[in-house]
Amino acid sequence: MECYLNRGTAYLKLANTIKSTTPQSHETTINYQNAIDDFTKVIQNEGSRLPIAYTRRANAYYELQNSKAAWDDLNIALKERPNCQETNYHLAVALLLSKKTQEAISCFEKAASLKDEGYFIRIKTILCALYYERKEYKKTISCSQEALDHVEGPNAVVFQKFIYEAQKALQKEIPPKSPK
Repeated sequence: MECYLNRGTAYLKLANTIKSTTPQSHETTINYQNAIDDFTKVIQNEGSRLPIAYTRRANAYYELQNSKAAWDDLNIALKERPNCQETNYHLAVALLLSKKTQEAISCFEKAASLKDEGYFIRIKTILCALYYERKEYKKTISCSQEALDHVEGPNAVVFQKFIYEAQKALQKEIPPKSPK
């Protein structure tokens, strides 16, 4: 069953790659459907023993605009592994796309607190952007500084820019003191 999990993951990544260059491609739809089929085989044979299959199938369902199936799979995955960073990340993305920003932020924060580093940079980048968009500049700075403790190189530049822009915005919010 691991081969279906791996192949489903490859289909999912391929579909995401094609989508980034050709958003309305028929090939993208076929690859998402192939991913769903492979993850379904894993689920049928392994059940809840491999909740990551539910998470990844939910991702493919969501990309194909089947949000009910995506939510159902995410709920099963979370029930089995509530502290899975990948599942919490995808739930947060689904919440964000559903315009449930505050719930998404809470879910991103939980995902960021989990030990797996696989989604850390993505999570922190989205969190910093959400904080900044909501004019929560102190949170933007704090989130960025925490991320800088774990990244370097080009990834660090993103967080340094968040800090710079948030500090600049904070300075505009504070009126200058009048001389006495």
